Amino acid sequence: MATSKDKKENLYLSQEMFIKMKNVYVVILVILYACSKSKDMPQETVPATIPPATTPINTTAPTTYDYKNLKNPSCETQNTPINEDILNIVVNAKNSLGQSASEIINKGISASATSYLDFNGDGLEDFYVHPVTNLSFQGKEKVAGQVYLNVNGKYVYDENTIDTAQIPKMYLARKSIVGDFNNDARPDLFLAGFGMDQSPFLGEANALILSIPSGKYKKVEFNNNIGVFHSVCSGDIDKDGDLDIFALADDKSYFLINDGKGNFTITTNIINLASLGSLFTSELYDINKDGYMDLILGGHEFSVKDTSFKIATEYEGATRIYWGNSNYKYNEENVSYLPVNSYFGVVLDFDFADLDGDGKLEIAINRTGGRLVNKVLTDFYKNWAIQILKFDGTKWLDKTGAFIEAGMDLTVSKGPTWMKFYNKNDRLYYESLNINGDPLLQWVWENNKLKRLK
Repeated sequence: MATSKDKKENLYLSQEMFIKMKNVYVVILVILYACSKSKDMPQETVPATIPPATTPINTTAPTTYDYKNLKNPSCETQNTPINEDILNIVVNAKNSLGQSASEIINKGISASATSYLDFNGDGLEDFYVHPVTNLSFQGKEKVAGQVYLNVNGKYVYDENTIDTAQIPKMYLARKSIVGDFNNDARPDLFLAGFGMDQSPFLGEANALILSIPSGKYKKVEFNNNIGVFHSVCSGDIDKDGDLDIFALADDKSYFLINDGKGNFTITTNIINLASLGSLFTSELYDINKDGYMDLILGGHEFSVKDTSFKIATEYEGATRIYWGNSNYKYNEENVSYLPVNSYFGVVLDFDFADLDGDGKLEIAINRTGGRLVNKVLTDFYKNWAIQILKFDGTKWLDKTGAFIEAGMDLTVSKGPTWMKFYNKNDRLYYESLNINGDPLLQWVWENNKLKRLK
């Protein structure tokens, strides 16, 4: 019969063994991750000469947005240089969300489609947020967005800037982007409608909140085009001086071609919709600086069966760049497929910066877990990693280790969705937008590398 001492020793040994096994498990995960990273994978050549560098560091996000010249598609909801915990701001008792972030979370309410923009023209950045409730998540109720004005540095709930009847009600506004879509030097807002986030995924319509001459806003809803819109982006794809829009939802995707006054024509023949399976993250940006907007897409990379990209039917879900051109169309004959990360196989966000000052933009990809183990999806939406790609003149290479330190975490249940480069006090930062209580992630460019701060 075991004595008390024996039991304590056995318990100690068990705990010691557990710690050792845990450490071994973490090491194995790191090795798997390292092995999963593609190295020097040949890609399509970028069809344009990239000009020499003019500044050591060139980022895509100004500290303050100039809406009179807002042709940069990266002025987005989650892509903002200001980090705020939205749930700690949205505590106005009038909307009954709650008095603290924890109370809001306990009620099953979260924040989505958060955008910073100057609604009232006073030079201060206000914000728009779309709450998500348990019922709206299940497709049982639609919820209206909310406006908060910046009043002397404090955010105050507002119902006057936008008439409540002109604020779209949605099940789940997955993402929003800011742009001057009618060229009146005032910011507008486009919302991607996701719909209920569970089977049968019925989707919903996208909506635009457009400025009008009275100083207020009106809503425009695209009710004839329903889909599960996980992403939206904007840019002047036809070079006529206004912002066009791309809404991504598999074969329900479409382009909105702008007439310059905020009137849009829905178009589905600019890209092959059948090629967009397993893709749900998008950006429009002139990556190769040839004057045409490129379309970069990502999603579920674990769906890719042929990582050599030689068999067209076998790399659904591969992250890719459709290169813009004078035909103003995106096709498979003019595309580059980017290195696959089979461990962190879910692509959540993109951003761009010339990190090393050579005149070529690097691509930063925000990822979370998703891999197939014996054909079973594993670690889905667990942990996070930042991947940074560099173009060497002929192909895109995974150069993560050369550009960022501590760019991965295997200990968290969920990583950040949105990341952004921005300049502050002549320093380059890379940062997450904290909206649901997730820890803030932040790096600063220092000694030729992004150094982790938080």
